[in-house]
Amino acid sequence: MSSFELLYQHFHRDLYRFARHIVKSDALAQDVVQDVFVRLWENRHKLQKELSIKSYLFTICRNLSLNLLEKAAREAHLCEEILRAYVPNAAADEAKETYEKLAQAALEQLPPVRRRVFELAKIEGLSYDQIAQQLHISPGTVSDHIVKANRFLKQYVKNQLPAVVGFLLFFDF
Repeated sequence: MSSFELLYQHFHRDLYRFARHIVKSDALAQDVVQDVFVRLWENRHKLQKELSIKSYLFTICRNLSLNLLEKAAREAHLCEEILRAYVPNAAADEAKETYEKLAQAALEQLPPVRRRVFELAKIEGLSYDQIAQQLHISPGTVSDHIVKANRFLKQYVKNQLPAVVGFLLFFDF
């Protein structure tokens, strides 16, 4: 077993609990912990031998968790402002319906197992370990499915953005 795998096994649970305490979401905490280990891997050659790996990991975890909360607050506020400023109240339901259809269409493009993993994590709020147990796959495979699903969904929405903007412009603000 590699040193990285040993670090993952040793710190994953405590980092998850720490992130969960901050972000108050199982799925978001799993995302944060995944990002912590990605950062560790990406910076493994820059680490100093005198550095406490535990302090390093928990500092990254805290910073990523707080950044995630700040980003979510900004995005929620921005979406709220856009809806309030640009979408007439009568059209708000139609805008929501359009968004839900876009999200559903994106999910339907995912391979069945990846879609199920994504739904269990993001919609039902199960932890990666719970999903792994339920689907009889490893937590690493769950993580891989989530990363690939997020990547695909972001690209799908980005590609559909002109249609959504056109929809909003239809209301002649």
